[in-house]
Amino acid sequence: MSIDVENIRRRFVTELLEPQVILQIKNLSEKLIEKRFEQIFTESFKGYTREKLSRFLQELKEYVERVDDILERVRSFNLSTLALKGS
Repeated sequence: MSIDVENIRRRFVTELLEPQVILQIKNLSEKLIEKRFEQIFTESFKGYTREKLSRFLQELKEYVERVDDILERVRSFNLSTLALKGS
């Protein structure tokens, strides 16, 4: 009876080790990203009160809505312009 050590090693690595290592790397990466995002956010908004942050977020939301509206008008303008050229 011969034991295929290479096959056993390969299966151990691919079926047991790799999934665990990949999962741990993914979890660590997510934690590092969250920590870095928190640092950036904290440093970016030092000195802001809750009220100032709330106002900033409202203004940002309004700005995004205006940009979306402009983009929608540009899209509809391009489509109507193309439809007229095709006539």
